[in-house]
Amino acid sequence: MAEAGQKDTTPYWRTVKEGGKLNEKYPGGTAAQWEKLEAEGFTLEPGKGKQPPKVKNYQEYLVEV
Repeated sequence: MAEAGQKDTTPYWRTVKEGGKLNEKYPGGTAAQWEKLEAEGFTLEPGKGKQPPKVKNYQEYLVEV
């Protein structure tokens, strides 16, 4: 973790589920994750039906680990 002196730590809110969907189990749920991602300049889409919201064009932001 960053606190332990490690670098290149990805904040949890930048990780999404398959299909770019936000994670309802993160602190504050999808609303908090939406707020953090939007503040960083990501465009988000509301979920359809019972589906959670997702990051629009999430494929553009994928990185290999």
